[in-house]
Amino acid sequence: MTILYFLGDSITYGAWDTKGGWVERLRDYYDKKAVNDRDYFMMFYNLGVSGDNSVSLLERLEREVTPRLKLLEKEEKVIVIEIGGNDAVFRPSMNSNWVSKQEFEQNVKKLVEVSKLLAGTIALIGIGVIDENNKIFLEYEPDFVFSEAAFREYDEILKRTAKQLGIHYINISKKLAKHNLKEVLDDGVHFNSKGHAIVFRTVKSYMVRKGMIKYKG
Repeated sequence: MTILYFLGDSITYGAWDTKGGWVERLRDYYDKKAVNDRDYFMMFYNLGVSGDNSVSLLERLEREVTPRLKLLEKEEKVIVIEIGGNDAVFRPSMNSNWVSKQEFEQNVKKLVEVSKLLAGTIALIGIGVIDENNKIFLEYEPDFVFSEAAFREYDEILKRTAKQLGIHYINISKKLAKHNLKEVLDDGVHFNSKGHAIVFRTVKSYMVRKGMIKYKG
């Protein structure tokens, strides 16, 4: 049996998807198969927290995963980390990004270091896309200014770090960018149901191809 731990921000949590987000879609897909064939059974833990950045995720990662390891020491474990969008945000009140690129890179390396002590397989999810013309999010969070340029800079850090540390990196922005942004984003920042569905398919395809999930389905 494989146990999967998904840690991240509101994107992992599943904000604005009527089916609970891409992680819940992944679990639902395999849970339905497991009803008829127990060989498909896997445990999925969605540990996404809205508003998380790499600093807050680093503070909670070990204490979130460790209690969910009990009685499961012999099982294969996978940790999937989706983080960076909130780190990249420009905070007018700070006159800077919420977390600098240098600190973000250090935090990601620490996240991977801790994760390797807890699981045999680690993956970083790349940062998604943003519609800078959609101002809905700014209306209720004026101190959070997102930009596509910053997203790509922080995403490159994730990609580079994954390569350096020999872990998985899953690009989700390429698939999302093939669509009109209004079709995949709810408020210009968070995915809507279609966006989450695209991420679900992208992540599932990668994990199956790389053997992180053994059952193709």
